[in-house]
Amino acid sequence: MAQQKQAGQEDSSYLRKIRKPLVEKQRRERMNHSIDQLKRLIADTVREQTSPMTRVDKADILDLTVSHLQQLQQRHRSVSMATESAAYNSGFQTCTREIRKPLLEKQRSKRMNHSIDQLKRLITDTIREQTRQTLWISQCSTFSSFNNATVQFPWKLSRPHTNPVSKLVQGR
Repeated sequence: MAQQKQAGQEDSSYLRKIRKPLVEKQRRERMNHSIDQLKRLIADTVREQTSPMTRVDKADILDLTVSHLQQLQQRHRSVSMATESAAYNSGFQTCTREIRKPLLEKQRSKRMNHSIDQLKRLITDTIREQTRQTLWISQCSTFSSFNNATVQFPWKLSRPHTNPVSKLVQGR
C-alpha cells in the first residue's frame, strides 16, 4: 500500500511537471492575445505618441493603455461636471423664477395700488374743481339774472343793482 501511495505521488508530480509548461504557455498566449486587442483598441493613441519607426513592445502598450484610460476618465469627469453644472444652473434658474413670481406679483400689486390711489386723488381733485367752476358759473348766471333786483352781499350792502349788459340790451 505504501508503494501504491508513493507511485501515485510520483505520477501526480510527473503530471504537474508536464502540465506546468503547457498551462504557462496558455497563460502567455492569453496575455499576448489581450495585449494585441489593447493595441488595436488604442491604435490611434499609439500612432499619436510614437514615431512610425519605433517598435512598440508590450510594456509600451500597457503604458499607453493606462494613459488612454486616464484621458477617457478625465473627459468623462469634465463632461460629468459640465452636465452637473448645467443641471445645477438650470435648477437654480427654475428656483429663481419660482421665487420671483410672488415677488413680482406683490410688486405689481403695490404699483397698482399706488396707481389707484393716484387716480382717486386725481378724480377727487377734478370733481372739486368742476364743482367749484359749476358753482361759480351758477352764481354768475344767478347774479346776472337779477337785473335790477336787490342783492344781499355778505357785507350787508343793499341797493338796487343793474346789470351793465341788460342796460345795453335795453338801450337799443
